[in-house]
Formats: sequence, C-alpha cells, structure tokens
Amino acid sequence: MRSHRWYLLPTAVAVLVAGTAWALPAADSPAAGTTKDPAADDLGIPEGHNASVLDLARLVAPQPVAAPENIDPGPPPGAKVYIWVTHGRGENTSKETGRTQFETPLYDAVTGEEVGMSKHNFICDGFLSCEDIDTYILPEGTLTQKAQVSINQDGERPGWVLVGAAPRVGPLDGTGIFAGRTGSVRVGGWGNTSEMPNAVTLNEFYIVTIHP
Repeated sequence: MRSHRWYLLPTAVAVLVAGTAWALPAADSPAAGTTKDPAADDLGIPEGHNASVLDLARLVAPQPVAAPENIDPGPPPGAKVYIWVTHGRGENTSKETGRTQFETPLYDAVTGEEVGMSKHNFICDGFLSCEDIDTYILPEGTLTQKAQVSINQDGERPGWVLVGAAPRVGPLDGTGIFAGRTGSVRVGGWGNTSEMPNAVTLNEFYIVTIHP
C-alpha cells in the first residue's frame, strides 16, 4: 500500500549516496590522474582525501529558496499562544484505502494536564510528505488544520519517522475561541509507523498562535 512505502525511500537514497560518495577517488590517486577534480576545490576537500557523504550532499544540495511570505515569523504583540503535545497509540479507523485516521490524547505542554483530544486524518503521496488533517478538540472549541507534512526516516529509531509542518499564517478553521480568528499552527515530532496500517503511535507537539 502507498502508506507503507513512503518511509522506505529515504533509506534507499542514503545507501545510494553513501556508496557513491565513498567511491570517489582521492585527488592524488592514480584514478584521479594528475589534474585535481574542480569539485574538490569547490567543497574545500584537502588534496589526497576522499569526499565524504556530507561533502557530496553539499555538492548536490539545491540553492537556498526564500520562505513564502506567509510563513509565521513568530507571534505578534498581543497574540495568544497555546502549546500542546500528544503521545499515545491510536487504532486506524479509516475505511478508505491509503488513508489513516486515529485519535490520541492532547496535553498542555506546560502543566502536563490532559486538555482534550487530537484527531488525525492523513494520506501520504509516496514521496516524503503527507496530506494531514488534524482536529484539536478542547472544551473552549475545536481547531482544524490541513497541512502538507514533511516526513523523513529517523536514523536513530528504526520504525520511526520525523514529521514537521511549517506554520503558515491564515484564517483558522474552528469553533468557539478559534472561530473567525487568524493565526498559525506549527507541527513537529515523531511517529511510529511499524504498525501501519493498523495503528500509529505519535509523540508530537503543536504550537498554536492566535493573532489579535
């Protein structure tokens, strides 16, 4: 299924890059000839040394791209900021192929008190990102955000992925204290995908900024 394959790609790319990088000849090796590779000068590699994986990554990295104008630079004066976390395991209740839906408890990051529930609804495109619809349910109201969440395999924790979504300022989709307001939601954390599609275990945080 698509939901199983998307986190395998980073591993394959890393293996390919590593094999290519370590195969590069030293600048003074017979295979390199008498002319030093210009790329070595560009990367600042000392003569006689092989390029590392990080050197190759710098060589193939795209040029920096400016962030979109609506990327949240931080809370403006008078803004209200909420910081929530979720950690727990949720059973997949989706009946739609490729889509995953589940719930986990929502906690106040400062006090640790359980303040509500977070509903998760996502489908992955097979290439390092997922369309994610999250709904945070609190006594004061509900807040729903739809975001394209980036994912990457966590090299320190087999079966886990790193997830994150940049906050974009715009109208909030919510009820109660969130209705008719403008703000942003920042997402980050980890997800355990080893039980997909049956269940997901999350450890995420959400920084919600409501503009005055």
